[in-house]
Amino acid sequence: KARETVCVSLRAMVASENPSPQFLSGTASPPIQERFSMRGIRLAKVAFLALVIIIGGATNSLAEEDVEARGPRPQTYERQIQDAMPLKTMRGVWRFKEKREGQLCTGQLVFKGKDDEPNRGEVFFEKKNRDDVAACYLPVPPAKGVKGKWLMKPAKFESKLRGSQTVGTIQFNARWKLRTAQGVFIYRGDIAADFKKAGEATPEARIKGEILKDQGNENYKKVGSFEGDLQRFLYANIDNQNSGAVDV
Repeated sequence: KARETVCVSLRAMVASENPSPQFLSGTASPPIQERFSMRGIRLAKVAFLALVIIIGGATNSLAEEDVEARGPRPQTYERQIQDAMPLKTMRGVWRFKEKREGQLCTGQLVFKGKDDEPNRGEVFFEKKNRDDVAACYLPVPPAKGVKGKWLMKPAKFESKLRGSQTVGTIQFNARWKLRTAQGVFIYRGDIAADFKKAGEATPEARIKGEILKDQGNENYKKVGSFEGDLQRFLYANIDNQNSGAVDV
């Protein structure tokens, strides 16, 4: 690039030194000394410009070589942890199926939470069909719905395929409690999540675990099992009736 710029400048200088039509016709006749003085000044300017461009090009080249030699900046520890989590929050709508006390129940669970608390919040059971709530849960009067609290914690490391590479991931387990007219039920299970694929809004995430019933006095009895999968993410603190889907 430096050579090209110098050549362009030299061509421009030569063109400027060509006699004008007025001079060739004899209508203009500047003194010879003045013409040579002006030409010397222009030559000096072009030479200085060429020197600046060459030095600048060499400096930029050295800077680029230095960046290449050093390589990309290393990621922070916090960023590495975040990148190892295919699923960073349960906040969203999950399709849900359980078998409890000999009864099959289907519906969906809505996990809500705050922006600064991605691993905890409130959970609501919602019916997908008209008979879901009657068949599964009855709310505790005067409540109109079935709800409780949820919590999600790191559980284990697991290898997963990311593109063409196998990388280590952090997988979570989760638990939540639902208060119903039939009693208080505790759900605990392990989450298996894969990284999002190109063009997808949510990762593939599944949860499977057991259901415990609170018998009182910290006595819990296993009464069934459940499984579910993530359908879509939700905004933090989204209204329970507004299930808008977003990526997080």
